[in-house]
Amino acid sequence: MNPVPSYQIIEFLEWLNSQREYSINEEFNREELSELALSFLEEKQQQSVFDRPRRSSFQSAERDTEPIDFNMLSINAEAYRLANSLKMLIDGRFDSAIASNHELAQRLMKALGDTSTDIVQSLEFLKWLEINYPKLNIAGSIPSEKTTELVHLFCEQVGYSNGVSFSRQVRNWLRGEELSSRLLRRLNIFLSRSRNKDYINTGRKTFNRYNTVKLHGIFLFLSSGDFPTFIEEHWEDLNYLTGNHIDIYYSQEDLKNRVSGHRILSSFKSLNIEVSSLPALVVWQDSLEDAKTITLDKLPHEEIVKAIQHFVQAVKDGKAIEEVIKSSNFWIEQRLTELGIVVKQRGTINTYNNDLKGANVLNFANEVKDNAGQQANQNRS
Repeated sequence: MNPVPSYQIIEFLEWLNSQREYSINEEFNREELSELALSFLEEKQQQSVFDRPRRSSFQSAERDTEPIDFNMLSINAEAYRLANSLKMLIDGRFDSAIASNHELAQRLMKALGDTSTDIVQSLEFLKWLEINYPKLNIAGSIPSEKTTELVHLFCEQVGYSNGVSFSRQVRNWLRGEELSSRLLRRLNIFLSRSRNKDYINTGRKTFNRYNTVKLHGIFLFLSSGDFPTFIEEHWEDLNYLTGNHIDIYYSQEDLKNRVSGHRILSSFKSLNIEVSSLPALVVWQDSLEDAKTITLDKLPHEEIVKAIQHFVQAVKDGKAIEEVIKSSNFWIEQRLTELGIVVKQRGTINTYNNDLKGANVLNFANEVKDNAGQQANQNRS
């Protein structure tokens, strides 16, 4: 038996709100709800509202739904079908239709109350990304400032005024923090049903990926160079290339925004790297203390993209991290030779401290330490 289209379910929700007889949640009593659906349909039948089943523009995105029709089924059967359809809506069956139609989304938010606001706006945002950035993996490698830009652009185009607060919520998605199980489940289901089916197939979590993605990397570069231009021009390419094989962070701000806890962040104070190697991609698997470096110095921006592509392919091929790093650095050296680019002898190894003035990780370890100290003082007070 096909479900009722969403616009008729929302009419039922709006009626329930007007009656103030029922509170919608995920554990509702189906028998009680069927009785209320019967009262709703009896009222509509007296008003001849459903005598001629009508289709709505809302229904265009809803496959295998049938409007209520008293000529086809008894009113009791339609009441049961309506109650069951409402359960399907709460479980996410209509999320694609809701995300695709702002008017429908707003009616649903109003009908369900404040508890639905986060879910509905989040679904609309994911659908907006799917339409406007079809290759983008929202849970993958995106610079923090770009995520914020996308959120504000979405809010401006769709008509939301809460860009700042919604940006914070999206950052919480990416870190897997402060997410209700209901919201997280709905977002995972929505993504798995749309373009990102590999999350379900691989058993990986969509968000809070740190412990599920095989490798992690962070770009380190001198602020005096032109590497920020590379990020601006190619972050979408890198997002597509890296997929679910490696998460790349474009700065310490990205790492702080997308990784929860101080353990990983504080590891930067023991990280060693040659200053002359910058820009570089620092890669690690389990611990930053065991990080390896892929040197990108002198490599043209377009060639950096190719180097990352070579790196990701080696990961896909199942090579060990040591072999991946060796292969990537060898490929880069060969490519520099082919391009006729001479690289100077590498300098002395330095730790990330005040000797690395101008780097995008300047004083990062001290900053993390200060933040941890401030938090401890607040806890004591």
